[in-house]
Amino acid sequence: MASPTFDKLPLENALDDSPQIRTLVGLFAADSQALKDYVTTLHQLSSKLVAAHNQLTSAYQDLAKHLKAYKNIVSGG
Repeated sequence: MASPTFDKLPLENALDDSPQIRTLVGLFAADSQALKDYVTTLHQLSSKLVAAHNQLTSAYQDLAKHLKAYKNIVSGG
């Protein structure tokens, strides 16, 4: 997929308080906030997934120990 192209905004124009500059800055701020919110939520969900995986691993290990203990009881040793 091709990257979108953007017109360069000369630094001299940033000193102007034009509606175009205000609009571009507003769009950048909105896009930045949306990206920050997305990444924050992605991080939270990923952390929950890792915690769930760790809990599941622990449960499997506990189950294996329990079944092994039962096997030792049944086989007498």
